[in-house]
Amino acid sequence: MKMNSWITLLATFFLLLYFGQFLILKGTSSKEIPLTQIPHIARFARNPQVAQQFSRLAEFSIRLLQWKNTDKASVIKIQKWLKTELYQQTAMGNQEKTPALPKAIKMTNEGYWSLKSPHLFKIAVGNRIQVVQRPEQQVSLLYGQPCPLPVILKNTDLVTRSITLRLIGFDSSESQVLSLAPGQVEGLYLTLFSTTKPAASSLALEISTGKRTYLIPLKVNLIHPGKLVVRVVDENNLVTPARIYLTGSDGRSYQPIGGQERITNADYGQPFGGDYYFYSGGSFEVMMPPKKATLEVVKGFEYAPISKQILIVPNQSTEIEIRLKKPVNFRQQGWFSGDTHVHPNVYNDHLIRPSDVLLIAKAEDLNLPHLLTCNDVSHHINDRQYFQGRPNNLSEKNYILYWNQEMRAGNVNNHVGYLGLKKLVQPAFVGWPNTPFPYDFPPNYEMGKRAKEQGAVVTYVHPGLPSQYPVDIALGAADMIDVMCQRNEDTNTQHWYHLLNCGFKCPISAGTDSFLNTPYHLIPGAGRVYVQVGSSLTYDKWIKNYRKGYSFATNFPLLKFSVNGKKAGEEIHWESGQLVLEIKAEAYSHIPMERMDLIVNGQIVSSQKSVKDGSFIRMTKELSIKDSSWLAVRVHGKAHRLITNDTGLYAHSSPVYCYKKDKKVFFKKSASFFINEIGKLIETVRKKGIFRNSSERERMIQLFQKGQNVYRNIEAKATR
Repeated sequence: MKMNSWITLLATFFLLLYFGQFLILKGTSSKEIPLTQIPHIARFARNPQVAQQFSRLAEFSIRLLQWKNTDKASVIKIQKWLKTELYQQTAMGNQEKTPALPKAIKMTNEGYWSLKSPHLFKIAVGNRIQVVQRPEQQVSLLYGQPCPLPVILKNTDLVTRSITLRLIGFDSSESQVLSLAPGQVEGLYLTLFSTTKPAASSLALEISTGKRTYLIPLKVNLIHPGKLVVRVVDENNLVTPARIYLTGSDGRSYQPIGGQERITNADYGQPFGGDYYFYSGGSFEVMMPPKKATLEVVKGFEYAPISKQILIVPNQSTEIEIRLKKPVNFRQQGWFSGDTHVHPNVYNDHLIRPSDVLLIAKAEDLNLPHLLTCNDVSHHINDRQYFQGRPNNLSEKNYILYWNQEMRAGNVNNHVGYLGLKKLVQPAFVGWPNTPFPYDFPPNYEMGKRAKEQGAVVTYVHPGLPSQYPVDIALGAADMIDVMCQRNEDTNTQHWYHLLNCGFKCPISAGTDSFLNTPYHLIPGAGRVYVQVGSSLTYDKWIKNYRKGYSFATNFPLLKFSVNGKKAGEEIHWESGQLVLEIKAEAYSHIPMERMDLIVNGQIVSSQKSVKDGSFIRMTKELSIKDSSWLAVRVHGKAHRLITNDTGLYAHSSPVYCYKKDKKVFFKKSASFFINEIGKLIETVRKKGIFRNSSERERMIQLFQKGQNVYRNIEAKATR
């Protein structure tokens, strides 16, 4: 290697080392990392041509969200139906619902044309070329910096047309050629780039088809950028990773060169999805348009988010230090957070490395991201190479990486997380067509018992009903459910209350199901469970106290809760008469809270409103109970853009259990609820279950009936 090459390589290395602590470099050469799940799922679709149609629409539309004034609803609507459509086309979907190519083209045509953004060109090409929509304002082009120009083309002719697009008057001589069938619509991005100031009248988009050429003048404002240099430090004045939102005066999101843009998710009804952000290792620099830029820095729930307006000056560097603060330091009080359900790589991808996961964990101040190996829509087990049965060697004092396992039953058994595994459980999945395990057998119960024999905690992730979790919890093969997940917390919470009202000591749990290799996805740790473990963190201590229920789940508020001095997960026993309880609870949040509810046996018995700015709630309450009960507190609040994975603010403690003469908490209504739900599950097994033989089907039904009988016994013993 020549000396100049070595110098260039070393310079690049040190530049990345100092400024380039950005998570995930973009694809090398011309390959871009897919921003959405759609291109990943497309690899497993039955009809590759249809899948590619949908993939291009998904990727084109999501990139429109880099401009703040793009109509988010039009983009998010497309993302939702495309994901549903692509899943239907995999082995897990319905063959009959896979559209033929002509129908898929019609669907994508309508999708492209429905997009709404003031930055779009929409051009109809036929016997004549018609500009249906042009950008509403001048395109802000920074000297020496690339700028995307989104164009949607529609062939209005009755014959297939070859269309060439070329930018005129720019340093870039980029051109793109498309072949569009009659009526077909396609979207693409052209890259504007210039290092010299061309004559304004010479800037144009050239469209050629057949023997015709059409010039569309471009209104471009070529401006000198300024450099923004940012350093983020923690309460100890140490450079620290964080999640960064950065918007220029032109309303466009920016990230450092080499940094990977990410987008907050809206697939689950989140009202504020669609924001661009990136992860930084603590220091970064970005070339930006002059005037005011908006910088927002977020790091977990204890640090106060910071938003600043910064004046960018042309041809100058603006340096700023962001000093994060912890108004309430829960870590000093022995609390450490975990997300039970994180996937670094899905869809047989290898993009995310352990070092990337560690950077994300630090940026989100997530102490324990439980990283789950799993199959995807095939039989490939993602991240199996990282499983060690112990914390990864990159783990640090306050951030522990541990690869565990998600057992994904594809048809009737649901998905289960095993935390604290020493050895992977086999089979790793069941009920997936066209794989070595296409049958709905063995049941989750058997794998759950194998995991628990290793000392692992078993939690049902995204636990919808009907599900096998009531059976496994009743029979001792599962410990808890992720009450907080990407599904509706209100529904999950009510189902969890029913478990508690059947006498089970079932702590609260929380997992996001975040795919780290997909930029448009759920943010890891945006819903998490805090566990009180003491002054120092170890994985074993966290798992032990997580199992005990010394915990609360939250998407921002931080909770303190005690009953007669007992904390969540602990027990109070008394022999006779009434028991007087002294309840103390506090909640702190950087996102406004509305109220705290005291929950007794699933019912609200008292509520306390927050202070005016919503940052603090204190509840002190004296209460008498005459029978065995469990108590917990819950915090409510409205939706907020920094509550990225959910439709509202939520926090809930695990219960304190109060037992009179060691009598369990039994309610007929709750037992009846699960008897009915297990009955639905049995019917699903009978009608839809896929088994090698009738004997396996009957064995599963008998297992479910055994669990159902536990609830029948509870129903018979219940006096309430």
